[in-house]
Amino acid sequence: MDDDKLFGMVEECVAFAVNRLENAQTLYPFAMFLDKDEEIKSLLHEEDDHENVYEVLLEKLKLKAEKEEVEAIALLARVTIPSNFSPAVSEGIRIHIEERKHAGKKIGARYLYIPYELYKATEIDAKISVKLHPPIPVAFPQEVLH
Repeated sequence: MDDDKLFGMVEECVAFAVNRLENAQTLYPFAMFLDKDEEIKSLLHEEDDHENVYEVLLEKLKLKAEKEEVEAIALLARVTIPSNFSPAVSEGIRIHIEERKHAGKKIGARYLYIPYELYKATEIDAKISVKLHPPIPVAFPQEVLH
């Protein structure tokens, strides 16, 4: 798999998250994955129950991985970034990233924490914007594509 495809998927995840934060100031977990043909596909949870969305999406990705329908995954959630990572701000986006080519490696997955802030350019400006801070990568064993 071409790394550019993975980076493109991650960039698309971040752009989707920024759009949701700017327009609705809410962000529920969602997933994207690269299929066998390296096409980016989205995986959303369509139900009103947002309590266990992350876990539901993680299980759906695992099922797709078992059928070998997935080359890479990106599972995104809005989180409070742990203070031991010394983030610029505690609010953040966390993207769980795995690639099939790293299956079997001891540390083959990573979280990419991206701290962000919501702000208005002026007091009279109604538009909310997102300021992204430098990402914080954290490696861990794969859960989906092992």
